[in-house]
Amino acid sequence: MTKSSLKRLFAIRIVRLVILCAILLALAAGASWLDHPSLGLSFLIAAIAMAAAFFVFVIRPARIPRDAVLTLRLSGALPEEPHRSLVDQLRGRLVPPLSHLRYALEEVRRDPAIRAVMVEVAGIDNGLATAEELHDLLRRVRESGKRVVAVLDGESAGVRDYLVASAANEIICNPETMVTMLGVSAGGVFLKRAFEKLHVQVQTLQYKEYKGAAEMFSRESMSPPLRESLQAIIGDWRQVLTERIARARNIPLETAAELVGRGFMSARDAHSAGLVDREGYAEDVRGEFDPEGKRKKFVGLGRYLRHAAYMNEGGERHRIAVVCGIGPVISGDPSMTGDFISPETTGAQSSGPRAMRMSRQLSFGLTPPADRRSVRTWYGARCGPRRAGENRWSFQWATSRDRAAITSRRVPTRSSHKPRPSPDRSGWCTRSSMRPR
Repeated sequence: MTKSSLKRLFAIRIVRLVILCAILLALAAGASWLDHPSLGLSFLIAAIAMAAAFFVFVIRPARIPRDAVLTLRLSGALPEEPHRSLVDQLRGRLVPPLSHLRYALEEVRRDPAIRAVMVEVAGIDNGLATAEELHDLLRRVRESGKRVVAVLDGESAGVRDYLVASAANEIICNPETMVTMLGVSAGGVFLKRAFEKLHVQVQTLQYKEYKGAAEMFSRESMSPPLRESLQAIIGDWRQVLTERIARARNIPLETAAELVGRGFMSARDAHSAGLVDREGYAEDVRGEFDPEGKRKKFVGLGRYLRHAAYMNEGGERHRIAVVCGIGPVISGDPSMTGDFISPETTGAQSSGPRAMRMSRQLSFGLTPPADRRSVRTWYGARCGPRRAGENRWSFQWATSRDRAAITSRRVPTRSSHKPRPSPDRSGWCTRSSMRPR
């Protein structure tokens, strides 16, 4: 047995428990043989108590029934990671973080204990990139042979909700839900005249013509470069929506393009148009999976995460660490609430000895808004050049659509620094060639 195999073996909690209980039982036998029955009884009770506690607090919560159904509810703004502060955790305790959803949906594909996934979509406030990522995750679950059922719930279901639900085998719409397929649009508000009437003078600083964030204060209408960039984004997302929906629903591209901009529809009209398979409620789906009404087959996200973590103990450790930078870049320590990127905190955590031992490679994926120049400054100062044989560092200006590049160990060349050597013909460069300045 190799050294790595031994490390994985001793990483399993039940193995460590068995060894510890065996030591306690040996001590109990030795104490009894030395005519110390009370001490031997104490060791025996300690071993039994440890085994019972492990079963109650570890094994039992991680057990799920055979042919279980994973139930998910997607509503509101889904955070990237679990909230740090206790206040934010109490506010969003019913909102699953995206990192947990990714892990659960990836594990479900190869878990024989799960036979189906039921997703209730009730008004997602995230962007289209997150909706596309959830669509791809559910579609991969569907392609693995699991049944995926999506229920459009809530007062209305927009384009983002439908994009997520379209990955399912069957889409069910609540009869009271309004389906609003309004396509993709973008615009802006311009306040120059309003400030002039208030005798307020606004001074802005703009780098290049496509940096139009401050145009709402300095212009009366949209500039041609800003309009060009927004039209490119709209065209890209219209294509994404059309292709994803057409492929998932097995309909022509022209039909999918027409349905994306169909407008307001009732559940009955959506069924007639082919957007949904039937009308119904979430309880109807639960009744189909569990005719007896015992509800023992339904597994929530938290319970399934405990099950997956327990079943994967002792497996191969992750070798790539992904640090998600969410929110604006600030100086000093971050506040107790909200999402901020602190150079001091992030640099200390990512360059510590424990981070070095845990990962051979480290990828920084930052989600706008953030100032690239300030991030590059503290990134180079904190991380610094690595010596030969140490961890490799890469830096990526990423959105949700770039995560496939991270998992496939390839990084897009639109990072904040130029890689060495130059990228290949495909426009990508290998992670091993990335070095901070």
